[in-house]
Amino acid sequence: MKFSPGYSSPPAACSDRAHATLLLAAFATGYWLVVLFLDRGATPGQQLVLGATTWAFLIVALRLSPPAERTQVLSMIFVASCCEVIGSLIWGAYQYRLENIPLYVPPGHGLFFLMAIRISELPLIERRGQLLRGMVLLGSLVLLVRGMVLLPSRDMLGLATWLVLLIFLCAGRRPTFYAVSYTLTMALEFYGTSQGNWAWAPILPYVGIGVANPPFGIGGAYCTMDAVARRLAPRAERALHAFQQEMKAMRPQPSSRPDNSERPTLRTRHLEGRRLR
Repeated sequence: MKFSPGYSSPPAACSDRAHATLLLAAFATGYWLVVLFLDRGATPGQQLVLGATTWAFLIVALRLSPPAERTQVLSMIFVASCCEVIGSLIWGAYQYRLENIPLYVPPGHGLFFLMAIRISELPLIERRGQLLRGMVLLGSLVLLVRGMVLLPSRDMLGLATWLVLLIFLCAGRRPTFYAVSYTLTMALEFYGTSQGNWAWAPILPYVGIGVANPPFGIGGAYCTMDAVARRLAPRAERALHAFQQEMKAMRPQPSSRPDNSERPTLRTRHLEGRRLR
């Protein structure tokens, strides 16, 4: 099920898009392995450099993407940035190593969202969507047992977000996309927390429930951001179009007054009269 509206593409175009998706996934995976490894001991200045390269990576990826995907990714960056400010700086549910929001985080949300869109549209994934969803559900159940039974304290935030994941997998309009998104973001969470790039509070502030590092179902929260961004994107596109139309209407129109320079003068009429004689 496609995210962006349009006509059915010819086989050659589908093959090119699939190859581009695989390249994007490979480069992005390698990139994040390196960036989070370097960020373990990065200074604030070095972290700014990592953020600038991430924004550059995202810009290149978006330039190679259809306009509809760009709008969705930009909407995701907006939604995720708001959630980061609330979840980390205000609520304190988790904290980054330098107690800030690294500059690479907002474009990182956009890149992972873009990867989830593109991977979920691969022909093989579309054909095996039900199998993929079953495997993701089984893997999440393994994490559920770990978080609720094997850890010293029960991961109640993980349980709450896992229930959200079940809603998206069982009743969501694009369950395969949410399965891919959960897989990617859980891999990111386990790698990022293992490297010390960020850490979750053991007790959720103001709520008092136990939290694992990371919560085993936190990918369900990413799915929620995905859904909000997807719903926001068409509204953002319409608002942008209306703004462009307003700006176009405000531009000064060319004058409709006749150009006096084209009117024949008395001297011109006199010379034309002499030639006629």
